[in-house]
Amino acid sequence: TQRNLELFYCSRSGTTSGSLLSIIDLTKTAIGGRLLKRWLGQPLLDITELVKRQDAISWFYDNSMARNQTISLLGEVADLERLINRVRSNIASPRELTTLRRSLEVIPRLSRLLADDSPINWLKDKLKPCRDVVELISEAIEAQPPASLDEGNVIKSGLSEELDSLRLASKNAKQYLANLERQERERSGIKSLKVGFNKVFGYYIEVSKSNLPQVPQD
Repeated sequence: TQRNLELFYCSRSGTTSGSLLSIIDLTKTAIGGRLLKRWLGQPLLDITELVKRQDAISWFYDNSMARNQTISLLGEVADLERLINRVRSNIASPRELTTLRRSLEVIPRLSRLLADDSPINWLKDKLKPCRDVVELISEAIEAQPPASLDEGNVIKSGLSEELDSLRLASKNAKQYLANLERQERERSGIKSLKVGFNKVFGYYIEVSKSNLPQVPQD
């Protein structure tokens, strides 16, 4: 059994130290660590797939330059499974989105390391660059975004005219309110109309009772 073989835990100490996994786990990413553990707990029965794994190990063993470059590149890859799950749950932070982009940008570089005539060229088919995701994040999110959406300045200027307009209004709030007040006075014909703001009601338009009949329906 897994327990008797001490695949994941040492029977004496009850910890991972000294287990087979702790000895062979030289993975560079969180994803790789979880995959190795899964492979160890569920060994292959398909000989063809097993030989493909052995060929991959042999190729990297014989090609030290490609091996070292791969190790270096994998060090730039974040926990993609975790990031993708957070994106799917709509709870990813702006910085996590840029981390996702940077991690996905590593994939084409990894793919170029795998020679087309090598016994592991099948790995290229599994390396999906997700260019549309990379481009969307690059075009939409600031290069150095804040930690949370509440801090603002997450979306790049020029992406949305409506957002740019709101930002401009926020930066020039006093002037915006003065212009809005003037426009509404001219539109309604109510000279005493006022536009203001308070913490209780937010932005508001104030008119006297005597001028209520002049207030436009919209």
